Amino acid sequence: MSNLLTELAWNTAVSVLMFVTWYYPIGFYRNAIPTNTVEERGAAMFLLLWVFLMFTTTFGYLIQAGIETAEAAGNAASGLFTFWLVFCG
Repeated sequence: MSNLLTELAWNTAVSVLMFVTWYYPIGFYRNAIPTNTVEERGAAMFLLLWVFLMFTTTFGYLIQAGIETAEAAGNAASGLFTFWLVFCG
């Protein structure tokens, strides 16, 4: 539980950094200006980044709990996550 609470704080800080340095410089907010949904779309994108970071953290913990050595768990988690991204649609 302490790992998850720690990761919650770190993932929140990193997602704020990712959102500010990615969302606004690219100009995603411009797509929402004609529909007056700038705040809603920005909040949804921030939550998407935050949930993605929380997912990757808990997925890594899930793999580490089931595999004995740290090296094998890291390799398995990286491989499974890569497959997850490659075959996601």
